[in-house]
Amino acid sequence: MTISISNQGTDHAPEPVARVAETMSGFDHTWFLCGGWAVDAWIGRQTRDHHDIDIAVFADELDAVAAHFPGWRLIAHDQVAPDDSEPWDGRPLEFPAHIHAQLEDGTNPNLEFCINERLGHDWIFSREPRITMDLGRCGQNSGWGLPTLVPRRPSSFIRPEICDHRMKKTSTP
Repeated sequence: MTISISNQGTDHAPEPVARVAETMSGFDHTWFLCGGWAVDAWIGRQTRDHHDIDIAVFADELDAVAAHFPGWRLIAHDQVAPDDSEPWDGRPLEFPAHIHAQLEDGTNPNLEFCINERLGHDWIFSREPRITMDLGRCGQNSGWGLPTLVPRRPSSFIRPEICDHRMKKTSTP
């Protein structure tokens, strides 16, 4: 599932977000603006200063992420190397994981790729395979024209076949 950058453009998006749109425009895999900038995108204005720009991607597409960012310094942080400062060598990452990305010359944007898991067309929430959401419901283009994670209550991720109406887990796998 891929949501493309909207044809409406990003002229009214804050400059850092417009740069992300330009940077991600040729990335033909699933990604979403997430974190603080996603909140701002749904509000329609920048509400605070941001240190970086969070982008949700999927673990099964990390090779494509690396290929899309030649000339960028990619630093992975995971359970194996939580404080690593060396460039990521493409090794499989242990969850939870993220990759910091910055141009080799040190210029912005600072990106943080938040690595997620999925099963088929379902996003696995917090590594809990019983808590998923269809990717088609997870993101859509915000008013800024970028694929953006849609804000949801955590309970909207829980698969109904494993819960009763009071959201308690049942014994059904």
